[in-house]
Amino acid sequence: MAKTRLEDYPQEHPLRRQLNDELHARKFNHFEGTGRFIRYVYFTQGDDKRLLRDINKLLVSLKLREMAQDEKFIRQEADGFAVRVERHTEFMSLSIIDGDDKPQTGLNKKAFDETAFPHLPFAKIKALGHLLFHAMWLEICQMPKKHPTANEMEGALQGRSVAGDYISSGGAQLYASFDIDQAGYSRVALMNDAIAGHRMGRVIQRVIEMETYRLMALLSLPKVKYHSPALDKIEDDLKGATRTLSRVQHDDKAAQNVEEADALLSQLTGLAADVEQIYSETSYRFSASLAYQDIVDARIASLKTSRLNGYQSIGGFLAKRMQPAMQSMQAFARRIEHLSKRISRAGQLQRSQTELSLQIQNRDLLTSMNKRTSAQLRLQQTVEGLSLAALTYYGVGLVGYIAEGLPMGVSVKVVKAIAVPVVAILVYVVIKRVKRSLAKAPSQD
Repeated sequence: MAKTRLEDYPQEHPLRRQLNDELHARKFNHFEGTGRFIRYVYFTQGDDKRLLRDINKLLVSLKLREMAQDEKFIRQEADGFAVRVERHTEFMSLSIIDGDDKPQTGLNKKAFDETAFPHLPFAKIKALGHLLFHAMWLEICQMPKKHPTANEMEGALQGRSVAGDYISSGGAQLYASFDIDQAGYSRVALMNDAIAGHRMGRVIQRVIEMETYRLMALLSLPKVKYHSPALDKIEDDLKGATRTLSRVQHDDKAAQNVEEADALLSQLTGLAADVEQIYSETSYRFSASLAYQDIVDARIASLKTSRLNGYQSIGGFLAKRMQPAMQSMQAFARRIEHLSKRISRAGQLQRSQTELSLQIQNRDLLTSMNKRTSAQLRLQQTVEGLSLAALTYYGVGLVGYIAEGLPMGVSVKVVKAIAVPVVAILVYVVIKRVKRSLAKAPSQD
C-alpha cells in the first residue's frame, strides 16, 4: 500500500503552522553548573516597535544578529554570555545568561554586584532609554552544607523580608525577597543540590515567570485606586435618583411633570454612560490580572515546593501580599457590574413611571373629551330644536303668502294654522335624513 504524501492532502489551513510553532516559541536551554540569569522587563502594551529597534541596535553592538519583526523569541551566544529576547502581548524582556567558570558553593560576596561582572553589557542595557518595568537577578549556586539563616538571606537579597522553600522535591532551595535593591533589581537565589542541567533550565524559567507575572498581576491595583472616587460619586448620584423615584412612587401628589421625567432619565443615562466608560477602561486590565495570577499560581505549583524551616513559604508570602490587591480588584469589578444593573433597573422604573404618567394624562384627556362631547351633543340637540321651530316658522310664513293669493272667503289664518303641523313634520323628516346621510358618509382625515 502506497504511503500518502503531504502534497496529496488538501491545502493547509494558514494558521496550522503558526499555532503549532507557538508551542516551541520560547524554548529554554539547559543550564549546567552555577551562574546568573538577569532579566529586564519593559511594559509595551502591544507596541514594541521602537523598543525592538533599540534592542536590535544593542544586539548589533554585541556582534549578534537582529531580531526580525515577526520573531517572538531569540537566544544568541555572545562573548562569554547568552542574550535572550522575548516578545509578549504586553511586555518585552531582555535577559542575560551568564555561567561561572568554577562552580560556586553558597552565595558569593560579590553576587548581585554589577561591577563584579565587567564582561556583561550592563551599561549598554541602561542606555536603551526605555522605562524599565521590572528587573530581576537570579543567582544560581550550589547548596552549602550549612543552610543560611533568615538574617543572612535578608542581608544578601537586600529585602525587607525573605521567603524560602525547598523546590523540586528537595532538590534545591529557592529564596526570594520580592523587593527592589539599591541597583533596581529584585534578587532571587537558587541553591542547587540535585537538579540536573536539563531540568534546571525549566526550573529557572518557572522562577523568572513567577517573579515577572506576580508584578504584572498587580497592574490592576492603580486602576482601582484611580477610578474608585468616580465610582463613589456615581453611587451617590444614583442614590439621589432612586430617592426621587421612590418619592414619586409613594406620593400621588408628587406626580412628575414632563421636565422632571426628562431630567431624571437624562441623569440615569449619563450615569450609565459613566459606568460603561469605567468598565471599558478597566475590563481588559482586570481580565489580564486574573490571567497573570493564574500563571503565578501555576508556576509555584510546578516548582513542587516544600517547607524550609525558618522561612515563610513563597506561595504563602505571595498569597498573603497579593490577595488583598486581587480581592480589591475583584470587588471593584463586582461594584461596576452591580452599579450597571442598578442603573438599568432605575431606568426601567423611570420609564414605567413616565408611561404611567402618560396613561393618566391620556385618561384625563379622554374624560375631558367625553365631557365636551356630551355638552356638544346637548347643545346640538338644543340647536336642532331651535332650528326646527325657526324653519317651521318660516315655512308657515311662506304658506301664508301663498294663501293670500287664494279666492276670497278663504281665511289666511286658518290655512296657516293647518299648515303648522304639516310644515313641522316635513322639516323634522328632512333634518333626520340629512343627519343619516352625514353619518353614513366616510370620514376624510
